[in-house]
Amino acid sequence: MVAHPRHLRSAARRMHPLDWTISPEEALAHWPDDVPLAALVTCAPDPAWGRWSMLAVAGETLELHDATEALAAIRRAGEDGTWCVAISYELGGAFEPTALPRARRPDDGWPLVTLVRCDARLEHDHATGRWHATGAARPLAEMLAQRIARGERAAAGATITDLEPDVTRADFERMVAEAVSLVHAGDVFQANVAQRFSARWRGARRAVMRAAFRAARPRYGAWIEAPAHALASMSPELFLEVDRATGRAVTRPVKGTLPAHEAPGALAASEKDAAELHMIVDLMRNDL
Repeated sequence: MVAHPRHLRSAARRMHPLDWTISPEEALAHWPDDVPLAALVTCAPDPAWGRWSMLAVAGETLELHDATEALAAIRRAGEDGTWCVAISYELGGAFEPTALPRARRPDDGWPLVTLVRCDARLEHDHATGRWHATGAARPLAEMLAQRIARGERAAAGATITDLEPDVTRADFERMVAEAVSLVHAGDVFQANVAQRFSARWRGARRAVMRAAFRAARPRYGAWIEAPAHALASMSPELFLEVDRATGRAVTRPVKGTLPAHEAPGALAASEKDAAELHMIVDLMRNDL
């Protein structure tokens, strides 16, 4: 899960307007290869739920593997308002009292939480088309403008090969069958049966991110570079938003197996997809 900026400016420092007409994706295409990047990008703008995109120099980075340290760092980051935070699935055990095991760590070596400071950042308001920069980002904005004028683009091209799952097809089918039997027995009403895929890639890693954004058009796209890894997120849903001033919490889950942008009418008419959506809405409402 990656924190995303629906109300970026509420936490912003002094901002300086930029005379730009480019899109965030165009800015990404010209981002210097030697400048570390953290980006929260809306590829499906919406006045209420997808208004802001942010591109920042990835500054101070914390990669934490201890749950207690991770939770403390998240709290501090929330008070500061200038951090991008990526939370691993396994950290959920520290929030949910019934989760077992409570202190499980990712088995692939990834940290429980990655925090990247974003003091030097550029913000784009999709509602107005305007750009603003923090004071620390003004040199970056000037450099980007020069690169755009000269046609200097970021490294392009990447290939992904040898895509392999971490379980066999037979094992995965057994996992699904077990989940179905648990549902029939009344032990659970849903189960998330997942598997990890690994692959080899060559080329520019940001090219993978840009290609994924073009294909998926995520409302909540994210890219975070850390010293040991990079993370791309292409989420269509808002998992959780909390307004500390009012105490209001919002979740906008998404379910279904049809691409919304290809067949919106078929998606709206699908009883199966509607049932999945009602289920997850009820589940998230109960969690809230």
